[in-house]
Amino acid sequence: MNVNGQLTSDESLAWQTTNYGTINTPPLSMPYPANVLGSSDLYQPLPNFGEQAGDIIFWDIFNPFSQLPENWGTGQEQFTNGYNEHTSAVSGMTDYSKSSAIDTANQIPTGDNYQTSKQIAFVGADAGRMTSSEDLLIDGAGTFSPLANCAACPFAQTKPPIIWPEFCNIAQMGSSVDMATVSLATQASDRFVSDTCSIPVVADYNINVHGIPDVAIGSVDSYLKTHIQEGRMEYVNDSLYSDQKDQVPIYVYRPGKYEDVTYSETSTASGLITTFNKGIHYQSGTNLL
Repeated sequence: MNVNGQLTSDESLAWQTTNYGTINTPPLSMPYPANVLGSSDLYQPLPNFGEQAGDIIFWDIFNPFSQLPENWGTGQEQFTNGYNEHTSAVSGMTDYSKSSAIDTANQIPTGDNYQTSKQIAFVGADAGRMTSSEDLLIDGAGTFSPLANCAACPFAQTKPPIIWPEFCNIAQMGSSVDMATVSLATQASDRFVSDTCSIPVVADYNINVHGIPDVAIGSVDSYLKTHIQEGRMEYVNDSLYSDQKDQVPIYVYRPGKYEDVTYSETSTASGLITTFNKGIHYQSGTNLL
């Protein structure tokens, strides 16, 4: 769009997804077959083995059913993706262009579920101003899963099994500008849908401000806010469960929160701005590269 006068542009995204079950129905489902010690008469801790109520039992059995349960071998995860942009230009010449794309399919390590970019050139007349704000949010939570059931790598098959722990992470990033004269470019993208836990969750945001022709006049800020909560599945012991037909290996783990990180940062500039260039990258999860 090329406008001499007034321009407004708004975009918003709210996307929630889960690997099974339904969204917004806590608590998240545990993988099958797993049970909580102390939750019933059948699953009671044995103190002489160092177990305690609240520990998790994993049963090392093949699927005995003709149809797999929905939560077979994988714990439930839920993600929320949000994006907002508002731009308003008054009393000036504005050149505005923007593109956005959403892909709900599983992604490879170089793919994105959501991406957007915009470019604005604005020269105000008299008291003309251009304001633009942008926010990108990625929020994910999940319960534990055996790594062998969510990783494509065959070397994840170990005894005792490696357990992917619980997590609850949120990251928000973005920018805002208030300018009389400016050339502005921003890019935002994220990825959180894949068919393996070997592909990490990522979010990226980039902003570049420079002058027309030499300096931009006004103010700009860009920020990142995160809260990271990660668990750990501490191995306790293993033994054999015997019934009339078979002996089934069982593995006992103790869940707990072992990391809690809150981080925030903001960069600001105002006045006569020659260049303001900033890139933000957030990554959560393993990366095999």
